Amino acid sequence: MHAVEWEELGRRSIARYDVFGVAERRARSPRTGQILSFNVVEMPDCVQVVPITRTGDVLMVEQYRHGAAMASLEFPAGRIEPGETPAEAAARELLEETGYVADSIVPMHTVRPDPAILTNRIHLLAATACARTREPAQDEGEAVHVRIVSPTDVDALIRDGLVHHSVTITAWYFHTRLHEKKG
Repeated sequence: MHAVEWEELGRRSIARYDVFGVAERRARSPRTGQILSFNVVEMPDCVQVVPITRTGDVLMVEQYRHGAAMASLEFPAGRIEPGETPAEAAARELLEETGYVADSIVPMHTVRPDPAILTNRIHLLAATACARTREPAQDEGEAVHVRIVSPTDVDALIRDGLVHHSVTITAWYFHTRLHEKKG
């Protein structure tokens, strides 16, 4: 990479909310020396898990997303809580949202959803041999419906625009194009 780092001169919190904060970062341009301010959204790191059942089907969840004001079909996902590893967070989110547990959860890749303004990373993990052990235990802000689909149906759902969550599409790409080829 050839980009030159900016010299950070300061940070200040502008606003704090339940899920995210907004901060101003001041930095010196390596090209002009000018001091500029940038607003960033501070968010916790998250996980998105691609769960494959013991029969080879794919678990997806459908839920209403207030940012898009519509239902979204995606993979189980959520914040990494303090002290959790990404694999622990993935196992917790999988169980909470679907009632399934996996024999194995392995990392595939880590991405940044929008490094221009978002501070967080999203850890993409694969969960194998998933089996239902209980009813989902969703929190009060969730109304999640579990959908079981074939792997070829996931491709069709993406192609047809029924899966539009960019991180879900990215996770599926890593799972089908890179992760499966390793295993």
